[in-house]
Amino acid sequence: MISRRKEKISFHGTLFFLGIGAGFMLAELLFVYLGTFLLGDPVISLTLTLAGTLVSSGLGGLWAGRRNPALLRTTLAAAALVLSLTAGSLMVLSPHVLALPAPGRGIVLLLAVALPGFLMGMPFPLGMRYLAQSPPAKSYAWAANGCAAVIASILSAQIAVSAGFAWVLAAAAAAYGVAFLSLWRTPLTIDIKKHTVMHGR
Repeated sequence: MISRRKEKISFHGTLFFLGIGAGFMLAELLFVYLGTFLLGDPVISLTLTLAGTLVSSGLGGLWAGRRNPALLRTTLAAAALVLSLTAGSLMVLSPHVLALPAPGRGIVLLLAVALPGFLMGMPFPLGMRYLAQSPPAKSYAWAANGCAAVIASILSAQIAVSAGFAWVLAAAAAAYGVAFLSLWRTPLTIDIKKHTVMHGR
């Protein structure tokens, strides 16, 4: 009989899912804010950002679903780096982007969202596979991820108003940094026996 304690997700695993949940939401809302500034319409900005994020992160998650666990640390670092480069470039080059016609600005926003979005979609499925292997652990992981996303959505607006978009970007990168550090000494393996029993293989 497996004890409940062993079925729960570890502290480091919880920290990982908190980090990627907050990082994803902060990044997504950052692009909504930037898109509103560039396009002048929050509805269009929200639509383009959500569409770009959901499609690109979904493709990233699909690609990473059964990859080697060593990829998990790499994707976290790459997501933070590419996010910083694309969002930072969008802020720096905003005068040039504003000179484009509306369709051009929309395309620029979509591209800026899609590049980091693909990478940001990878950590969650990899984490669910290697850090939350039992059903109770997966429930804790979903809860931690969702709670972090809700809190981050509230904080993002406060940070943007009080400190500016650059600090929202810094907070998103820091959240992915927390997720990365949570894996510093975490073994990324899968329990083959448990996986076989759970999936009937």
